[in-house]
Amino acid sequence: MRIIFMVIFLLILAFSVNANIAVNIEIPASYLVVNPGDSMYVNLKLFKIGDSERNDYYIKVYVADEDNKVVLEKTREIAVDNEATTVVNFNLPENIMPGNYKIVVNVDNEKKASSEFVIEKKEANISSIAIYAIITIFLGFFIVFYLFNRKLNKIAKYHNKVGIDSMIRRKRRWR
Repeated sequence: MRIIFMVIFLLILAFSVNANIAVNIEIPASYLVVNPGDSMYVNLKLFKIGDSERNDYYIKVYVADEDNKVVLEKTREIAVDNEATTVVNFNLPENIMPGNYKIVVNVDNEKKASSEFVIEKKEANISSIAIYAIITIFLGFFIVFYLFNRKLNKIAKYHNKVGIDSMIRRKRRWR
């Protein structure tokens, strides 16, 4: 099914004016919804249409918000024989606002493809350090309680051995 869509896409591009290269953007499912400060990877696949000679293309990949304001941008030059693939990664800033964003690919300053993704508000999670601290506190209370209880048992045993009755018996022996 995916191949059929790809063939239709390539045929449409083949009959359009000045369409000598087609671009397919694949955003992995794990990166369709991201948080501020996360890294994001985008797979680009470039297909040549028409001539079969190798050409170099200047690719500009950028992240734009809903108002088409460019937030991040990466550029590179890539050589394409018939098809080429490349991976572009973006480190999203911590202060980026939640909302709908899109990845836009320009080849030789012509917009060729775009795909959308969502940046969600980072939820406040209890960090693993806090969980370890809570566990350590509970273990500390358990150890203190265990040692205190053990010490009380020793005192109680000693008190039973050195009780008043035993002291009275000792006094009688000395008389």
